[in-house]
Amino acid sequence: MRKLMVLLVFSILLATSTAARAGEPDVKEKLKKAFPRLTFETVTPSPINGLYEVTAGNNVIYFDPVSGHMIFGEMWSPTGVNITAAAKDKAMAGKYAAIKHHLPAALKIGSGPNEVIEFTDPDCPFCRRMHEYWKKRTDVTRYVFLMPLTQLHPQAKNHSDWILSATDSATALDDVETGKYDKVQLPTFALNDARIKAQAESLISGINGTPAYFVNGAFVAGANVPQIEKLLKGGK
Repeated sequence: MRKLMVLLVFSILLATSTAARAGEPDVKEKLKKAFPRLTFETVTPSPINGLYEVTAGNNVIYFDPVSGHMIFGEMWSPTGVNITAAAKDKAMAGKYAAIKHHLPAALKIGSGPNEVIEFTDPDCPFCRRMHEYWKKRTDVTRYVFLMPLTQLHPQAKNHSDWILSATDSATALDDVETGKYDKVQLPTFALNDARIKAQAESLISGINGTPAYFVNGAFVAGANVPQIEKLLKGGK
């Protein structure tokens, strides 16, 4: 039923504006004008004539430049292929390749055979819950990138700077994520500007929420433990 409804919406849009869409100029500018607060990476034609596929962070959405409407949902082919899921996988594969170049800037924790690239806000409760999960595993090597979401957690940036400036950043990360400094002032520290800058530059990957992971190359949004454990066992 959900697939049918999404396809019906697309069919209506196609029927009402196909003629007007021909030769549509500068779709990106129309998108920026219609949704000025939207941060997006790519805009490409979708399989439906005149409708455009937009990658924005971890999401794939669709934009009609004629009407200015945006559509959230899944696009399916007549043969049963989830086109939206395939587009997400492609986009995240590109981000994985980009972030691999920044691994020297990450906090490396553990030495297990499974590679986990982690994006975490040290003050995020879901990130902290997952930190406890990862601490119990000996089969992973974690590459941790700190993403302080200061709109939600005002002290997260200061906590992140302290972690990155610490001599033993893995212990500092554990101290913050276990709440040691929630109500206690951080020790005095000197900023490690080079390391802080390197971590910040690594976040150009477009990951826009925490926690988020690449587990053996596959992207996982949120604290999805069943999906993570499947990937750790070699599944997809």
